[in-house]
Amino acid sequence: MDQINLAVISFDTVQLLIPQESVATIEMIGNLETESDASGAIGCLRSGGREWPVYALNDDLSQRTECSPTSKYCIAFDVDGQPAFSIACDQVSALAVNSTDQIKPLQSFMRNPNSPIEALLLKDGQLMLVSQVDAMHQYLNTEQAA
Repeated sequence: MDQINLAVISFDTVQLLIPQESVATIEMIGNLETESDASGAIGCLRSGGREWPVYALNDDLSQRTECSPTSKYCIAFDVDGQPAFSIACDQVSALAVNSTDQIKPLQSFMRNPNSPIEALLLKDGQLMLVSQVDAMHQYLNTEQAA
C-alpha cells in the first residue's frame, strides 16, 4: 500500500491538496513583501536567497488582489528545483493518504481544462481538492486565475 504525503492548504472554504515533496518553505504572512514582478501576485516571499511570487485565492480559485484578513501563512513550492509560486493561506497541515484509492480522479465530463484540479478526496466529511504542483503553477501563470 503506497502512502502519499500531501500539504493541506486551507483558505476561504477550500482545502487544496498538493504533494508535500514540492513544498520549499512555509513562512508567516508577515514575511510577505508587497512588491512582485509576477502578474496577479500580491507580493513575493524571500527566503534563503530565493524568491517566490505569492498568490491569494478565492474559494473558486480565482486570484484575489489582496491577502485575505484571515491569512496567516505563505506556503512556497518549487518546480524542478526552482522557485515557482507561493499561496497565502489561513492554515497549512500535512495529510498522509494510505492508498491512492482514497483519491478519486475527476471523470472526463467533470474536468475543466482551465482548472488545476485533477482529483477529489473525501475525508472526515470534507471534500478536498487535489492538484499537482505543475498544474497549479501553470494555472497561476495564465489568464484563467485572474
